[in-house]
Amino acid sequence: MLTALTVFLTVQVATVHAGEYQVDRNAENSVAFHSRAPLEDFEGITDDIDGYILWDGMDAAAATPTRVGEFYFEVNLDGLDTGIGLRNRHMRENYLETERYPFVSFKGSVTGVRQVSDSTFEIQSSGTFDLHGVSQKRSITVRTSPTAQGYHVTGEFAVKLEDHKIKVPKLMFLKIDQNIRVSVDFYLKELKGEN
Repeated sequence: MLTALTVFLTVQVATVHAGEYQVDRNAENSVAFHSRAPLEDFEGITDDIDGYILWDGMDAAAATPTRVGEFYFEVNLDGLDTGIGLRNRHMRENYLETERYPFVSFKGSVTGVRQVSDSTFEIQSSGTFDLHGVSQKRSITVRTSPTAQGYHVTGEFAVKLEDHKIKVPKLMFLKIDQNIRVSVDFYLKELKGEN
């Protein structure tokens, strides 16, 4: 997850743009968890993502950060909707245990920036991904493009349930994939004069 997911900033080609950005909670944000299993495919979706990035700038000529861009993103799993109420409840209570572990988070720093088109950049990040009370070191790559208020971030990565001690009964393995695909699509806005 994110979350995510991760930074998600960049600049127009020959500019250095530093600042603080946070998730625009009024935008059409989406975090989706996709499961493909032998008996059933489904996805859980939520728009409850929050977080920020502190961006010190980048060397546009080299397309690399000049200093660390630190970030923290979290997704509230209590709002995860699979389209079926009973499945939502089972997922929250029996597998994700959202009463104890309501959030999945990703905290870290930008490790690289690569321009892939005139207005799109690929951002590499590294940090700690925390799900179900289990933290793991992860590297996640996302794409970002500038908007009028900040940046639009998209990306996709996989999460293995057993890596985060999420136990799914053997019978349920036919309905829930052990490897969950996560896709993020959210917007960042610059905090002007607020830092």
